Amino acid sequence: MTDTKAQMTDAKERPLLMQGDMVRATLADIKTQTRRVIKPQPDLISEGYPYRHAPDEPEGYDTERYKRIPCPYGQAGDRLWVRERWRPSARLERFYEIEYPDGTTREADAGWEGPSPSLDGAIYQPRWKPSIHMPRWASRLTLEIVSVRVERVQDITEHDALAEGVDTNGGEDWPLYCFGKLWDRINAKRGFGWAENPWVWVIVYRRLAPCKPPHDKPPHDKPPHDSPQSTPRASWLDAETRQPRGVGERLQVLYHPGPCE
Repeated sequence: MTDTKAQMTDAKERPLLMQGDMVRATLADIKTQTRRVIKPQPDLISEGYPYRHAPDEPEGYDTERYKRIPCPYGQAGDRLWVRERWRPSARLERFYEIEYPDGTTREADAGWEGPSPSLDGAIYQPRWKPSIHMPRWASRLTLEIVSVRVERVQDITEHDALAEGVDTNGGEDWPLYCFGKLWDRINAKRGFGWAENPWVWVIVYRRLAPCKPPHDKPPHDKPPHDSPQSTPRASWLDAETRQPRGVGERLQVLYHPGPCE
């Protein structure tokens, strides 16, 4: 199965869990593919699509007796926002500074429906939060799906193994060997190791660059006057620099946190 034409009118956005080394490879545009186990494993592959035998139908190879397994990650043109380990290091009203495991930080807008009340610019260092708990507004990485296909994990080529972002020790190690080790590290304990050669979704993607805010526009619409966070913006945002007043650590306000082409 290969979906190559983006259907932008029906494009959807879904979360994607990713480990730290794979996040860094994606940010460097080294990793442009990801393989994910098809669950449940298909009983039949027909014209590139996976099918599961319908339990209320007799055994056979007629596709009408099978149910197609949809790809939970979407199709060409859809977007994936990456979930990774993270922690907020500061908050001023609805604006957070987010820290990531590689030491980088970014400023994000949690919206007026943020998870906690204002900390008035206080700096704090909570525990690292697991990737599964990352909200959309804290994600720094958005991907657009270029194509989706189905294959056995052992069908991967050397070129595709490199596109998976594997570390080949400066080219000293064989890419397929490195990918096999990476695959087992993540999937062997779940019963889908390299030796089992499971069917997988092969998702080819491209990284979208974040938007740069237009500095001639106001940061955000103000909340309703009866909102508990409706503190006048002038009381904490400098009119010239557009940065918070009296904060020990710089917080740059993002106008449009979403990705751009």
